Amino acid sequence: MREATAQVIIDFEELKSVDASYILTKANEIADQFEKHLSMHLFETMDDVTKKTGLRYDGNGKPLTNETIIEALSGMHMDFDVNGNPNFSIVTSSGIATTFQKLDAEFDNDPALRKRWDDFIEKKRDEFRTREINRNLAG
Repeated sequence: MREATAQVIIDFEELKSVDASYILTKANEIADQFEKHLSMHLFETMDDVTKKTGLRYDGNGKPLTNETIIEALSGMHMDFDVNGNPNFSIVTSSGIATTFQKLDAEFDNDPALRKRWDDFIEKKRDEFRTREINRNLAG
């Protein structure tokens, strides 16, 4: 486990006007510092794990597209829920949220891309079924 710390500096002059808003502001400063530490730790851990497992995808400077997402996901095992829906997460920085919104809109408006995704998911679903059958037979 890694330790995270936060620091809040309060000037003596500020103490004269402490109210609920002031306390909330300082609490948010602490929360922001913890979030920064925890995010850094998460991404360092993910970096280390993906190096060790070989599950790292390097886009080599290519822009993020729906195709590069499919390409990156193709190298990993994917699990599915009981209804056959893929079960995975993509962790990114908040700064890339608008890019994902654009990619989502592109995905919704491009039937060829949707077909490529559906074919990809069906392939991953078949791989998952095979792993589950082999696991159950060995189990």
